[in-house]
Amino acid sequence: SAARAGEREPDPGEGALGILETFSVCAALLAADRAVKAAEVVLRQLRLARGLGGRAYFVISGELHQVEAGIEAGRAIIHDGMLLTTEIIARPHADLRRALLAP
Repeated sequence: SAARAGEREPDPGEGALGILETFSVCAALLAADRAVKAAEVVLRQLRLARGLGGRAYFVISGELHQVEAGIEAGRAIIHDGMLLTTEIIARPHADLRRALLAP
């Protein structure tokens, strides 16, 4: 889902960011997998439970319409009230991008 053969992968400094947070690690893994399969996005970060009280979230990046499609696909697969929230930031400031994607 990142770059296909012969295409360039989006630069981490470009494009929109999508964030999806769940109440469980399993729900986040399932949603992240669905998001990167459903849209031309790059999985930039996956945080699982540690220091999050059992919750988890992931961050994807790409063109705005692709990020929207990826987040929607991730939302659609989560059941039983496991979705906490989602956000899409169309044009994140460079400082926010660095802070959010820091290891």
